Amino acid sequence: MLYDYLWRHPPRWHRSAVLEELLTDRASERLKVVGGIARWMMNFSAPIGRSSEMIRRRSTTGWSTGSCGTTGSGSITNAGVPNVADAYTPLSHPAKSDIIVMPYTDTEIQIGIEIFYNFIFKEDKTMEKLKILFITPETFAKAEGYTKEDIAFIGFPSLSAAVIGALTPDFAEFTAIDEAVDPLETEVMLDSVHADLVAISLNMSYKANRAMEIASALKSRGKIVVWGGVHVTSLYDHHRDRFDAEVAPYADAVVLGEAEEIWGKLLEDAVKGRLKKIYRAAIQPPALIWPVPAYGAVNTAPFLVKHSRQATRGCPLDCEFCSVTSFNGPTFRTYDPAKLGQGIRTTLNNVAKRQLTNIQQEIQSFFAFVDDNITFDRAYLSKLLAELIRIKQEFPYFTWGGQTTLYAIDKKVKYEGIELPVGELLKRSGCIAMFIGIESVSKESLAIANKNFNDVDKYPDQIKKFHDYGMMLNAGMVMGFDSDTPSVFDDTYEFLVKNRIEISLLNILVPLPGTDLYMRYAADGRIFDHNWENYDGRHVVYYPSRMTPEQLETGFLNLWKELYSLVTIAKRIVYPGQIVSAFKNLPRINKFEQIGSRIFMNLRYAKISARIRKTRQSASRDRFGKNVTFADILLERNERQTLNKKQLKGIRISSTVPTET
Repeated sequence: MLYDYLWRHPPRWHRSAVLEELLTDRASERLKVVGGIARWMMNFSAPIGRSSEMIRRRSTTGWSTGSCGTTGSGSITNAGVPNVADAYTPLSHPAKSDIIVMPYTDTEIQIGIEIFYNFIFKEDKTMEKLKILFITPETFAKAEGYTKEDIAFIGFPSLSAAVIGALTPDFAEFTAIDEAVDPLETEVMLDSVHADLVAISLNMSYKANRAMEIASALKSRGKIVVWGGVHVTSLYDHHRDRFDAEVAPYADAVVLGEAEEIWGKLLEDAVKGRLKKIYRAAIQPPALIWPVPAYGAVNTAPFLVKHSRQATRGCPLDCEFCSVTSFNGPTFRTYDPAKLGQGIRTTLNNVAKRQLTNIQQEIQSFFAFVDDNITFDRAYLSKLLAELIRIKQEFPYFTWGGQTTLYAIDKKVKYEGIELPVGELLKRSGCIAMFIGIESVSKESLAIANKNFNDVDKYPDQIKKFHDYGMMLNAGMVMGFDSDTPSVFDDTYEFLVKNRIEISLLNILVPLPGTDLYMRYAADGRIFDHNWENYDGRHVVYYPSRMTPEQLETGFLNLWKELYSLVTIAKRIVYPGQIVSAFKNLPRINKFEQIGSRIFMNLRYAKISARIRKTRQSASRDRFGKNVTFADILLERNERQTLNKKQLKGIRISSTVPTET
């Protein structure tokens, strides 16, 4: 039963190769003692309700159910899973074990686990822990890129690191580095990496070059290097030639897709020296097995937003330029709101214990939900918001933000049996900000991007509703769709100012690997820049249809400058009606602070845009390729084809003309 429990609870052990070895060979005598003590200790828990009179035993065909009673000999099946009956002989029954046949509650089993851990690991000085270092790479090579301070301001602590940390068994020691705030800048720093296994998480394509640098440096220092993430999975699935050239030479193993089902198996193989090149789960891991992330494993101190959470994974919308559906799947998977709420309460209790000013407590009580569309499933949203409302009632400083669509504000969900507007419940739950993927003010561009669910005609009313509930909006806007002309910049500026969008994340369209957009552009021969470092939303890497690359980049940078000028910030933020609404609906007492923070964020974005624009002006124009539109390329191709046809026709004609003799 103890082995079954350990096998079925990956956050603690996850199919540990070390555990299997201990149970079969190296520590059988010690385990007899441990088993007896564990059973003796568990007898004190007899009044606790017993679980079912059935136990689960793993066989060569998987899990099977067997009744309590004889357990058989202490052999190992073909699946490599030991029968632990002989190993757990209680001191009072030296000839035969009855521990394995007695059903235990989770509380009782946990006692046994702690005893087992104390005896086998904490007292066995000969067993060294596998040291794991999880690295989230970041690139600071270009002057026009983001700085450490920029990323600390606009970014969040890595949830990937926290999840992998939670999946790591206790026979390993887990640490994490996020280069966004703790870069491995020198050879001395790389020399000081004392890890047996290094895991590199590569979700953003623009970090790929940096990931290769780190992997090459650490492999040369004898480290086992494991890659994973969205970019790596996309290359393997859709661009195998680039995977073979850019990932495979720098990786001892690669994790494809989500890691819950396979991280423990990979570590088991690493311990046994039988590491495979590719690890991939057969299915997307259901939310039931998502671990509680090890938030403490991540350095959150440098970030303005110190807490990130995730309630859902997957997205069925499948926008042409987005990689979420291809990586996380089209199925919307949801995490138990009660478990999520328990973790948030733990963090808030820790914040409340610190000696903080009101502003500090307010900042450290804000949570960023990284879900791609947190309001998509209204039945789940109803349960989630009910839990967050309860948290808000318990912790008045608690606030949060997330990502959603504009049309979500038009919906209603049930709360305590009554249908209420989504906006009302968002406000009650402490939501003060939402990132909205507006993308474009052009219906034609939205249709091309497969975002017809965005209704341009309803934008103003939907934005006003968010504002009326006191929520700040961060609008994701994209320039460079096939229907965009140079007028897109003025149209976008007018829209954002007129509707008083507080923050806008401006991006040039990026054909990310694995997306339908990349496939279409690559097939048409439109991609001229294959350097991943430029796939950051601030460079043009393809030929737009109705603008040159230079026109697109220049218009984008000018829009960024104008949008974050002092005059425009005042037009968007310092607006009487909006301020009154914010004061009326913002869920905290210190409303001046929250409104002031909106101005501060705009000024910070203004500083970033000014630096990037200034640096880009002195850069070489070679970055624009031929610097023509895709329409020009098509015209050139057609002319060439026409010329070739004429030449071919001329050849045929000349071949039929009789020669003189």
